[in-house]
Amino acid sequence: MDNYFIKTQIDPLGGTNYTITDSSQLLSVPYALHAATSGDNYWAPSGVGNIYYNNGGNVGIGTSNPSNKLSIQGNENITGNLGIGTATPAAQLHTTGSVRHESLAGTGVRPIYADANGNLQTVNTVVSSSVSPQQIVPDNACPGLSSIITLGGLPNTISTKNIQVTFTISASYYVNLNTRVDLVAPNGSILNLYNHENTGPLSPFGETMSNLTFADNGPYTLSNINYFGALILSNATIKPSGNMTAICGSTPTVNTFASIGGGTINPNGNWILKVYDVSSGDAVTLAGRFKLIQIQLG
Repeated sequence: MDNYFIKTQIDPLGGTNYTITDSSQLLSVPYALHAATSGDNYWAPSGVGNIYYNNGGNVGIGTSNPSNKLSIQGNENITGNLGIGTATPAAQLHTTGSVRHESLAGTGVRPIYADANGNLQTVNTVVSSSVSPQQIVPDNACPGLSSIITLGGLPNTISTKNIQVTFTISASYYVNLNTRVDLVAPNGSILNLYNHENTGPLSPFGETMSNLTFADNGPYTLSNINYFGALILSNATIKPSGNMTAICGSTPTVNTFASIGGGTINPNGNWILKVYDVSSGDAVTLAGRFKLIQIQLG
């Protein structure tokens, strides 16, 4: 670097006949010699207004151990568009490759939805491969029978209004079955799906509900049906009965799917369907099959 001095001249008589009275060298303050360039030469100018990092390593912001070319710990504020794989992004996030969202991971190929807050989520249809063995439903006795589907690997929050539950109950001949079916969600919410009272004599045809689906948008409701003779329902979609009376120490807490969890639920865990014979004095109790076929979340 060149040397520079300050020279002082003066004419004591006030004229222009100056003489040198002092000369001082200009010295830099600490690190001022590096003001134009980095001392380690890691950062260098590149074109007008540009700089680049030429050390070949990684750059960390908020971290001293960057694992990538640029590692940032903390929040970032980007007011323009961000391009991944493109230098001319046309949207706030513009990518030319694939996108992976870890929270949407699960089983199989599933549709993705946006909730009311704009959050992405996916739903899954889970089908049970098991069938409950033939059992006797106790005559007006607790705790009834249960069938369970355990869900896992799903998003932690899904909307409950589109949940559908499908099950089958097939009863033997000559029964006076008074059936109640409740759903217990993983969060403990209890919804009465089906509540049926037969006030007539023994039915020679029994009671069969085959592939009966319950959904809030079902076209009609079967609640507290009184009938004489057989009840046969197959491949129908109906609304939950929504009976709120207690049975076997269990009291329903909601009367629609949309009310479960206040509208959202973590679907991972056990979904339990429970069936009861709710009247005493039946001449013959149920000797049939009860199975939970599927839980559809959207």
